[in-house]
Amino acid sequence: MVPAAELKTGMILRIEKHLYKILATEYHTGAGKMGGLVHAKLREVRSGLLLDKKFKPEEKLDGVELDRKKTTGWRSRYLSSSRLETSSKST
Repeated sequence: MVPAAELKTGMILRIEKHLYKILATEYHTGAGKMGGLVHAKLREVRSGLLLDKKFKPEEKLDGVELDRKKTTGWRSRYLSSSRLETSSKST
């Protein structure tokens, strides 16, 4: 759990079963009893949907750590395997 006051660009959050990447954060101080707000611009990881959210600085959010893998990509593997199949059929 990460306090909203400690959010940083590039972090991943889980909000309502969706994963969001933080694109930008701004901390707005409040006057008097109002208190401050953390304004975050988020992008949903799967769909790319952009979202603006405001959090109280003391609000706890579910931070997620993702494992990054270097891959060659499914498309390049598919293309190379299909070329092998077509070349083996013609010989």
